[in-house]
Amino acid sequence: MTQQMKHRTPTLLAAVAVVALLAAACAGYTARLATITVMPDARLATNSSQQFTAEGRDARGALFAITPVWSVVANGGTIDSGGLFTAGSTAGTFPNTVTATDGDIVGSANVTVTPQATPALHPLASITVSPAGPDTIPASSTRQFLAEGKDSAGTIVSFSPTWSVVAGGGSISNEGLFTAGTLPGIYTNTIKASSGTIAGFTTLTVASSAASLSTMSELVHFAYDKSDLTDSSRASLDSKVKVFQANPAMRILIVGNTDNRGTGAYNLALGTRRAESVRDYLVAQGVASSRIELETRGETQPLASGNSEGAMAQNRRDAFLILVDADSVKATPKQ
Repeated sequence: MTQQMKHRTPTLLAAVAVVALLAAACAGYTARLATITVMPDARLATNSSQQFTAEGRDARGALFAITPVWSVVANGGTIDSGGLFTAGSTAGTFPNTVTATDGDIVGSANVTVTPQATPALHPLASITVSPAGPDTIPASSTRQFLAEGKDSAGTIVSFSPTWSVVAGGGSISNEGLFTAGTLPGIYTNTIKASSGTIAGFTTLTVASSAASLSTMSELVHFAYDKSDLTDSSRASLDSKVKVFQANPAMRILIVGNTDNRGTGAYNLALGTRRAESVRDYLVAQGVASSRIELETRGETQPLASGNSEGAMAQNRRDAFLILVDADSVKATPKQ
């Protein structure tokens, strides 16, 4: 049985995948890098450039922060330490030529290099911006975007794009280096590369940083039959206040939980008091109460099984789910 403190309309909210992280951590699971995906498989003209990105995931498919080492393992061009690939002067198809490595985990992408057409003989007809959207970037971080031009027959044409941001989300340099803002959301067709009347666009998603998600996933624990905060709990909540300040669109659901001592009704009420205690502290630190919702689950969703004091101590906690207004985020990430 779950008693909700406030009705939440599903169409207004999108939950960020924090619950799975909490459950995994408390079940003793240690996340380790399992796979690296390199993006995109690229087709570009001789002597032109393409930005590559690498995404790490653990064995359960959750995102895993990596610091990739980039290399080119076949002919076709060169790559710098940030993943910016520059094609050589030889056309051809180069399978698995761009490689990202972290420890003993490796990922790769294919590159096709084509002869570069002369603009005078091949007028520009279309522009494609890459990485193709919707591309996800953490708040306040940067991402290099590139533009590829083609004529009406699909032949790659060399040109110098004019970069702009037309629908918010951050700013972009004359070289296509985008810097995300602090407001999470999906910004449709916001990155624009143009030349004369020809333009290309891509959609961008600005997400809370990995560090922010880690901070928000930290639980607040309570003593037996208590709802008052400890000094360590207040310190944890102070860190969450900073995440609120850095993510203006973010809202949270605080879920109060108890161990299995006492009646079901009593524990639901105790879970409520614990959630209210955390909310009241956050509001006192300047977080608007409209950004916080409460729910109690009492003893119904334990993290640890058994009646030992250690197990029950794990279950006496408040958990946090991040909520974002639907106007800012239109898609629900996988749980």
